[in-house]
Amino acid sequence: MAETNAAERPRREFDVGQDRWLAIDAWRDSGDLGLCYLLPLEGGTPARNDRNDRRATLAPGQALSDLDLRDLATLWSGGVGLTDTERRFTDPDDALWLARNTGPVWADSTASDSTGVLFRCLSAARADVEVIPVGSIRGEPTDRLRKLLARATASP
Repeated sequence: MAETNAAERPRREFDVGQDRWLAIDAWRDSGDLGLCYLLPLEGGTPARNDRNDRRATLAPGQALSDLDLRDLATLWSGGVGLTDTERRFTDPDDALWLARNTGPVWADSTASDSTGVLFRCLSAARADVEVIPVGSIRGEPTDRLRKLLARATASP
């Protein structure tokens, strides 16, 4: 994979009840509004199942390192889950990625030639990767997502 030495995004582990979670400052827009990606940990590593993942907003200037445990719990409780057309997975280098459909996913197979996937690295500062056409990733196996990303980032 390209950019294996990309800078790691800010992150912080915390507990919610008996569960351990990882908060990642996953990206910022031009006004510094951020997206915090929250995922459950199993044995210190990201849970295989992404259906419990959440995301929440980080205000401009708000850093995970400045939040206390109550703030992290509030961020977690206000977070929203992934849609059916979003998937989190790891690549062969253990980088975390979010794949999300773009285009008219609501049209299902009738628009598969104009529906793509945007891959965004959650764990490191890397360029987004978009693949069109792909069709819906709803229910797709992780191996297919890894292969799509690998093909899109392969050196010519």
